[in-house]
This record gives sequence, structure tokens and C-alpha cells, in this order.
Amino acid sequence: MSWLAIAAIATVAAVAIGGYSAYAQGQAQSRMEAYNALIARQNAELARQQMDVAKRQKEIVEARHRREAEKTLAAQRAGWAKAGVTMEGTPLLVAAESMTESELDALAIRYASTVEQAQIQAQVSAQEQEARMARMRGRAARTAGYLGAGASLLSGLGTAGYYYSSFQPGTTAPAASTAPAASTAQGRK
Repeated sequence: MSWLAIAAIATVAAVAIGGYSAYAQGQAQSRMEAYNALIARQNAELARQQMDVAKRQKEIVEARHRREAEKTLAAQRAGWAKAGVTMEGTPLLVAAESMTESELDALAIRYASTVEQAQIQAQVSAQEQEARMARMRGRAARTAGYLGAGASLLSGLGTAGYYYSSFQPGTTAPAASTAPAASTAQGRK
């Protein structure tokens, strides 16, 4: 086997390896991004569940607060009734003030729940966006792998064809200025 045949086989092998490498790299990146998208979707679902739990917890805290406030007010009224105090004037104002403060506290608990849910919803949205971006990056990586493999194959085949035609019997070797690399470099100037 001549050195020319060995060089041609080596060129074809290098082209095939380069093309497959570009393809495999694109596929690996695509799989990695698909996994990242899966993790982001799972994180979004966990955040949704966390939001539901937080909402339910705050509802329970608010309900307990209201029950405690009602018990406290009932105890005040019972104490006043036992002491013979009627529910008018100052006792009525004290009871109304206690009810108002208790209701404001309950509303503060509800507001804190709303704020916490909004923060968690922002996390859900961010995770969903990350999942979408990972899927997009995966598709882009897969496409880049295909294009890289195609470009490598075409470039290598072009080079192999050039050298094959250069060494055919009855042809003369082209001048150095017409070699593929040289002509490409001159075309860019």
C-alpha cells in the first residue's frame, strides 16, 4: 500500500471521526439540557406544592388567631358580666378596640401569606422559564452538532477530493497558491 493510499485513508478516517465527534457533542449537550429542563420542571412543581402548604399553614394560623381572639373577648365579657358591668360606654369601647386589633392581626397574617405565596410563585415562574430555556439550548446544541458534523464532513471530503485529483496520473501537481487553504486565505483578503 502506497503512502498516498495511507494518507487518503487517514484523511477519510479523520473526517469521519471529526464529523462524529461534532454530532456526539451536540447530542450530549442536548441530553444534558433535557435533564436540566426536567430538573427545573420538578423544582417548579415542588415550589407549587410548597406554595400550597404555606397557604394552608397560614390559613390555619389565621383561623387559630381568630378563635383565640373570640375566646379572649368572651372571657372579657364574662368577667364584666360577673362584675355587674354592662356592655355600654367604656367596656363596649374596650371590646370594640380588642376586636379591631384582633382583626388587624388576622389580616396581617393573611397579608403575610399572600406575600409568601407571591414569592414562591416567582420561584415557580423562574423555574418554568429555566426549563424552557434549557429545552431551547438543547435544541440549539443538537442543531449545532448536526451542522458541525456536516461542515466537518464536507470540508474533509473537499480536501480529500482536491488531493485525490492532484495526484491522478497524467495531471500535474497544482501550484502552492491554488491549494485549498491558500485559496481560502487569499479569498478573505
